[in-house]
Amino acid sequence: MINRSFVSFVSRMPTLRGRFLRLTLIIAAVSLLLSMIGTLVILRYGLNKTINSQLDELADGMLAQLSPSVVQSSSSGTLPVLLTLFDDRNLFRVLRVETLEGAVLYASEAHLEIMDRFFEKRKELDAEDESADRLLTLWHTGRSWRMGWYQDEGVRILLAAALAQIDRSLMRVGWAFLLVLPVAFGTAIVASRLLALRATDSIADLAKRAGEITVERLNERIDIPAGTREIRDLIDLFNAMVDRLGKSFQMTRRFSADASHELKSPLTVMQGILESHISGENPSSISTEEMDALLSETQRMRAIIEALLLLSRADEGRLINHWNEVDLSGVVRDVCDDARVLAEDKGRSLRVSCPSGKVWVSGDEGLLRMAAHNLVSNALRYGDENGEIWVEVGTGESNVILRVGNTGKPIPEEAEEVIFERFSRLDEARQRHSGGLGLGLNLAKDIARSHGGDVGLVSSDDSGTVFEMTIGIRVL
Repeated sequence: MINRSFVSFVSRMPTLRGRFLRLTLIIAAVSLLLSMIGTLVILRYGLNKTINSQLDELADGMLAQLSPSVVQSSSSGTLPVLLTLFDDRNLFRVLRVETLEGAVLYASEAHLEIMDRFFEKRKELDAEDESADRLLTLWHTGRSWRMGWYQDEGVRILLAAALAQIDRSLMRVGWAFLLVLPVAFGTAIVASRLLALRATDSIADLAKRAGEITVERLNERIDIPAGTREIRDLIDLFNAMVDRLGKSFQMTRRFSADASHELKSPLTVMQGILESHISGENPSSISTEEMDALLSETQRMRAIIEALLLLSRADEGRLINHWNEVDLSGVVRDVCDDARVLAEDKGRSLRVSCPSGKVWVSGDEGLLRMAAHNLVSNALRYGDENGEIWVEVGTGESNVILRVGNTGKPIPEEAEEVIFERFSRLDEARQRHSGGLGLGLNLAKDIARSHGGDVGLVSSDDSGTVFEMTIGIRVL
């Protein structure tokens, strides 16, 4: 039931291609609509400016001919002649002519109502702002008009432009847009579909190729030559992630195999001793040597299991349960006091250099003791016979530094990174004989990192090998 619901939910989820297509179509539709509206607005604005300019030119020409002497002489016939130039078939009309004293010389009887509306609107605007535009656009009897007062010495005229033709032209442009709009929208649909396919083909191919990479095929990488820079970056990130997964999986397999091998060795010894007594081949009681062997192998198994548990906690990021103030110099002195006996038995000198006072760090004292012990034991294990071992504790700006060195055979350059891997041994037989598990440096590194520091190889040459552990200073 849950699986079916989940599959149904996933199937209803919009795909990237669908989202891209819908978004492109919405943008195309809005762009076309805005283009149509913007074109009509720009056309109307441009035509209005043209009409305003033509009205001004006509008014200047008429006012120049309607001189005061001509206006006062009704027998001159100039005014009727001028008025005959404007009739209902023309774009421009003379609606009213009067003197500055208010004597009406001419008034179009067909446009009395629109003139009254003009005078009312003009009066309202002048009351609000005397510098208001003298031209007004008014709607009357289903037609729009552009009207304006013009005056000169002794005479004043009211001109109007009928905008019906302009309105019809703009209407035709609008209908043309509406007719073209479906074609343009259809073209946008096709173009959007092609763009969506082109933009998401690489992602779909990437998803398909990624689904083909399984645990058994972690060595394969995705190589898609086409695509944008973002797709290439995504592919590079995915390949890097597969690299890390592959290395992690290899380390897990190797770790499991090494852990099984380490546990198998003591179990084989213990099983052999016990079987020899159970089968009757060695009916006598278990000897002291055999008891020592059983105890030694039991202790070895316990050390392996404890180390594995610590590594598991380190992998989970919960190596430190409680933080406390720890005197690292005191811990190092205790470790070196225990190691000095073994060093003297092997004819080696152990030199310790610590500050006179206490060196405080925050962390787990037991883990820090184990890390210091692993570094010193490693120096004892690989040092020269009758050689020298030195341990130094110092402080930096933001950390505490522990250096452990020994004279002996240098570490090969190709093994400088391998030595920090789990169950890594440079001298397999020698380290197994000395009780080493191949986990000391790896554990020390995990412990140092959990304390805000690290463990690294400083140098390894004929003069000696030096490891350095840093511990970050943390305020509790």
